[in-house]
Amino acid sequence: MASMISMILQVLAFGVFLAGTASLALIDAQTKLLPNCILYPVAATSFGLLTVAAATGGEWARLGIALGAAAVLVLAFGVLHNLTSLGHGDVRLVGLLGLVLGWIGPGIVVTGLLFGVLTAALAATYLLLTRRMGRGEMLAYGPFLIGGAWLALLWQAI
Repeated sequence: MASMISMILQVLAFGVFLAGTASLALIDAQTKLLPNCILYPVAATSFGLLTVAAATGGEWARLGIALGAAAVLVLAFGVLHNLTSLGHGDVRLVGLLGLVLGWIGPGIVVTGLLFGVLTAALAATYLLLTRRMGRGEMLAYGPFLIGGAWLALLWQAI
C-alpha cells in the first residue's frame, strides 16, 4: 500500500512539474522572464510531493540525489550568471529541473541539461545565421532548458 501511495505522489509531482514548466516555457518565450509566482509554487509542490513519496516509499536516497542535483545545477548556473548574461530566473529554473530529473537519477539530469544546451545553441546559431537575431540580443533560455528536461524524460520513458 505504501508503495502505491508513493507512486501516486510521484505521478502528481511530475504532473505539477509538466504543467508548471509548460507555463514557464510559454511565458519565458514571450517575455524573457520566468516569474517567481509560478516557479516557486511548482518547485515547492514538487519538492513536497517527492518528499512525502520518499517517506512513504522509503526512497530517501532518491530524494538526496534529487536535492544534490538541484544544488549542483544552481551553483553551476549561479557562477554562469555572474560571468555571463544568463538570467537569474534560469538559475532558479535549473534548481527545479535538477530536483525533478534528479529523482530519476543523475544520468537523466546530465541528459536533460545537454539536450537543453544543445538545442539552445542550435537555435541561436540558426537565428544568427539567418539574421533573425543580432549578436547583442538575448535568447530566452528557459524554454530550451525545459524542452531538454522534457526530452530527457521522454528518452527515459522509451
